[in-house]
Amino acid sequence: MNFLRKHWYDIGALLVILILAFVCLDVNRLSHYRLLMWLSLVSLLLHQLEEYRIAGTFPS
Repeated sequence: MNFLRKHWYDIGALLVILILAFVCLDVNRLSHYRLLMWLSLVSLLLHQLEEYRIAGTFPS
């Protein structure tokens, strides 16, 4: 559980890859609203990754 608490944003980065693969495969079947919601989740996860991992850990 400690690993999950310390690396949840890294797991989010893996989810971004999976979500983008899903969206790319089903882009023709997704409505505009669903596409927007999936891409919104991707942007949220990437923002969290940028704040906590790439920028050098926001909380410290």
